Amino acid sequence: MNPLKFYSVMTVWQKRILLIVIVLIFLLIVYIIIKSSKRETEEKNIKTDKNKFLSQGQKATYPLTNYNLFADKIYSAGLSTFGTSEQDIYDVFEKMNTDLDVIMLIEAFGKRRLEFYVCIPFTECGENLGAFLQSELDPDENEKINKILADKNIEYRF
Repeated sequence: MNPLKFYSVMTVWQKRILLIVIVLIFLLIVYIIIKSSKRETEEKNIKTDKNKFLSQGQKATYPLTNYNLFADKIYSAGLSTFGTSEQDIYDVFEKMNTDLDVIMLIEAFGKRRLEFYVCIPFTECGENLGAFLQSELDPDENEKINKILADKNIEYRF
């Protein structure tokens, strides 16, 4: 059947619904493109920072597997049944000794799903460590993390 003829026999309501569906598909495509661009920029920034700290002679304090365990501990602390376990999060940041350690932790955390986060189909679901901490901690608790880092002369802030 000819699409134009099909459209001409549609009722006004059917045409409106079709228009809404087309607009929603367009918006989803734009959203996917923007999220993809943001993810690529974040990954590029992490790589740039990591290379900067490596060129300054910084070394990772722990093996890579430890950073994965630290990231899991932070994620579990945020998803605790009885609210966020801030002390567990502070404990992880107390173990960070260099900017490179923090970058390695961010890299290990990757993108994780926030609690009660609704995923849009066909899109990347989850947020980075900074967004996760902002969703789980209040500003004073976040400032405590920044103080822990500052006391160790670590530049990075959340």
